Amino acid sequence: MRNTILMLSVLAAMPAVAAAQYASDPVSSSTFTRTFEIRPFAGVFVPTGSQRDVLDDAGFTGLQLGFEVHPNVTLVGSFGWAPSEDVTRSSANKVDIYQYDVGAELGTTRQLGS
Repeated sequence: MRNTILMLSVLAAMPAVAAAQYASDPVSSSTFTRTFEIRPFAGVFVPTGSQRDVLDDAGFTGLQLGFEVHPNVTLVGSFGWAPSEDVTRSSANKVDIYQYDVGAELGTTRQLGS
């Protein structure tokens, strides 16, 4: 029950965090400023292969943080959580699955329709 409440709280907070992050328009800025980005995400954890017979499907929530070091390069790190269940056990079958990674994104920004 505690995991469900925590997951629903995270899901409820995501739109507010995303709205605050996109309140400023970085594309219209003529000078580059290093920015810190917060990107919440949600999805579904679906085990595959041999894990399909052991773990149950679960909601998946997380947060990605980004730091723009150059107009075309952003360093990113993400952390996600899925409260699953071990279907082979009848009691104490709760399984918390955590995923994390670090990386970099390369890209460019262009205005459309001009």
